[in-house]
Amino acid sequence: MRKLLVLFSLLAFASATHAAEYHLGADVLSGHVFRGQEIGSAGTIGVQPHVGLVSGGFSVGVRAHGFIQDRDSLDVFDQASVTVAHAFSTDQAMFSVGVHQDFYADDNGEDTATEVFSSLRFPAPLSPKITVGYNFSNRPAWDYDWYISLSGSTRIRCIDVSASVGLSDADGSLDFHDANITASQKIDLPHFSLSPHVRLAYSGRDAYYWIFGLSVSR
Repeated sequence: MRKLLVLFSLLAFASATHAAEYHLGADVLSGHVFRGQEIGSAGTIGVQPHVGLVSGGFSVGVRAHGFIQDRDSLDVFDQASVTVAHAFSTDQAMFSVGVHQDFYADDNGEDTATEVFSSLRFPAPLSPKITVGYNFSNRPAWDYDWYISLSGSTRIRCIDVSASVGLSDADGSLDFHDANITASQKIDLPHFSLSPHVRLAYSGRDAYYWIFGLSVSR
């Protein structure tokens, strides 16, 4: 939490000296799968409102998740996330470091989880990106410390396609954790944009999940 307060202070200073950009939006999803793990019961519809601010290389984002249907596996599993990061750009790559903090409303272990991360993106075809994160959570569901994501994206005609592969040390050594592929199409309207999307998630536990959603942003 102390790290977040420091980064928020830096962000506030950057906002005072640089023009800030704000982003508002919400996602409606047919399910919630995080790094190959399904949160809640299958077929439960969830809503994820989110807000973001970017200023002077600093960024902060807040995202919440809530189910709008009853689910059987968990009585309460509402979640909020805060991500604070700073990006450095050169002609060859963009490097960023940050802190990701989760807050949970249930009693399944600790009610917070903290992850520090760094990422490197290259301005090349498929926009390759590698992200390395270290997880400080003792929640039973998150059985790993290190998580590495290899991702990329491209545009095929009018469809945006992205894919990622995750590695973790859940079994004591770095190994496959999960994989995702997402297809979406952005539709610009006068005051906001809509993005219908579909995602196929695969976990290292040999489980597949289809997630359908609609994003609204401005």
